Amino acid sequence: VVCISIPVLLIMVLNVIENNPDLIICIQTLGSVVFFLILCTVKAEKEKEEHHDNEMWFAENGSENGDVSESEPPARQDFRHGITGLLRGLVQPFFLAFGHRRLRRLCLCAFLLAFGGNLVSDIGGQFFNQSLGLFEHPDPSKVVLVSVYSMLPGQIMAIPGNLITGYVAKQAGPLKLLRTLIPFAALLIAAGALMAVVKQMWYIAVVVICLTYANMPNVPLQRMVAGGVAPPGRNGEALATVGVFTTLAGLIGNMFVAALNPPLLRSG
Repeated sequence: VVCISIPVLLIMVLNVIENNPDLIICIQTLGSVVFFLILCTVKAEKEKEEHHDNEMWFAENGSENGDVSESEPPARQDFRHGITGLLRGLVQPFFLAFGHRRLRRLCLCAFLLAFGGNLVSDIGGQFFNQSLGLFEHPDPSKVVLVSVYSMLPGQIMAIPGNLITGYVAKQAGPLKLLRTLIPFAALLIAAGALMAVVKQMWYIAVVVICLTYANMPNVPLQRMVAGGVAPPGRNGEALATVGVFTTLAGLIGNMFVAALNPPLLRSG
């Protein structure tokens, strides 16, 4: 957020700095280096976590005196078995999802949320330009503003949104919050259609913020996966499974847009 938002804010919105691609790259590179350095300062109790995961793995497989050393987690065993083990590790999240009822339902929920959000995001810029009449009467300055408003407000407002959602999920419970947020997410996504009626530049920021907050159900969903739905010692695999379904939703959504957009444009 910082690496992208700060250059856009200073160059395109405030016009404080000259629009120089080299300067933008330098700012983004510096931000990435700072992020990496901060990440390097984070330390975890590695030995304790590995011992915990091993205990859970043996309990899950019903074996206390198995063929595998207690100091070697299942992921390392897959790596030790070569290509076959690695392939087995890659497909394991799918078997994990379809083998556990609650995790399977959460993956489906994540897929549907991501699918609806990606469809709207893919056509958002084109829809904004069309609603403002920039296809018939192009204006480079307004096109730049549309790009800025399509990105910056959502990135800025996502920070307090995630903080508030995480706090409420902790206080009220993730499942209850997830059930409450899903209808609101549908309303927030539908609010973007009013752009065809409002046709004002400022409403782009409203739509983008609505779409950003429509993704907030992912916060309690991820908390549920990591906090109780994932099998013992397999939190990483469960979270990866949800990520895979979310990515598939984006891929299928892009295919839908690529297939349906041309006939919709021809229809006027």
